[in-house]
Amino acid sequence: MYHKFILYPEAADKLNASGLKQRVEDAIKEYEYSHLFTGHIFDDTIDYSFKEMKNKGYFSSIPKEISDDFQRKLTFLPHHPGNYHWIINKPEGKVNAKIENGDPFLIFGYYASLVLKPEEFWQFERFGFDSYSELFGAIGIQMISSSESCIRKGHVWNSATSDNRKFKSEVTGSSHGDLRIFRTDLTHYPTIDPLGNKVSYRPVVSSDISVVSGSYSTECSLLASILKYVDQEDIQLEMLTDNAKAFINEVKTWQQSSGNFADFGTGGVGGVKAYFWDYVHSVPQKATIRTFHTIIAEYGKSYGIYTDNDKNLLFFHMDKQGKTHNEAALTIPSDETEHLIKGLFV
Repeated sequence: MYHKFILYPEAADKLNASGLKQRVEDAIKEYEYSHLFTGHIFDDTIDYSFKEMKNKGYFSSIPKEISDDFQRKLTFLPHHPGNYHWIINKPEGKVNAKIENGDPFLIFGYYASLVLKPEEFWQFERFGFDSYSELFGAIGIQMISSSESCIRKGHVWNSATSDNRKFKSEVTGSSHGDLRIFRTDLTHYPTIDPLGNKVSYRPVVSSDISVVSGSYSTECSLLASILKYVDQEDIQLEMLTDNAKAFINEVKTWQQSSGNFADFGTGGVGGVKAYFWDYVHSVPQKATIRTFHTIIAEYGKSYGIYTDNDKNLLFFHMDKQGKTHNEAALTIPSDETEHLIKGLFV
């Protein structure tokens, strides 16, 4: 497993100002490094890589005040990752995130060594950084992001809440064409790396990610539920003006197709109107109330669709008996409803 990382603006600015971002991009163009960021890295590969760094002189000028501690952790941490954690300080409490397979290459500077020369490896102040951890991490994350490719082509949008939390949301599909809605918390929380140093980046952890995973063709029934919610809560959406004629004409220009998913949008025996059979029922506020608005999931389970006092749209896990979990699996604020609707057509 590999972490995805969030590089904070102050670290990204230092990469730009120092010219390191351009050096990363040049290195990526010259060499094929993508294999370093995917798949499992074996212990002998980790050992060989750090031995290679040592032979090239990357550890010869390590500052004396950190030398013993750094060398000890370099030897011990890659083989005993369970003894160390990332510490992310969120408002709701401290999160201890475990080390993933690729993390040692980031925090001990192997990725950075592919860009920096041995004589500049420990000169973090020269590049405007406050510590070697920040320098190594910033370069490594920039390399990872510059090498990333994504096969999902969904609708993506960024947003921020009143308490300054930052989110990235996406409506997309699985390789089987099943609905996926992701919402990821990208807030820049204070973070301590596994070496005990404060850093201007952090890994994305499981508690950051909310997801709705539909099964089969659920987009049309979800659209019907969203339209009911919009009507019920009197949410004004420009895209729905004049029966959404302008939006429908825009969608036609996208030349979208259901491709191999031939059942999509037909409504089955009842035709398209079948998706609106439950439109007469309200989208309830309390998850203790049985809802008629649902999304089919796998293994006989589903998601119940609800709203709340702030007019947000909530998705709750439901078991086979229709009982919902205590906490919502995913929440979409009312002012992001247009994005959610648009994503169903992308």
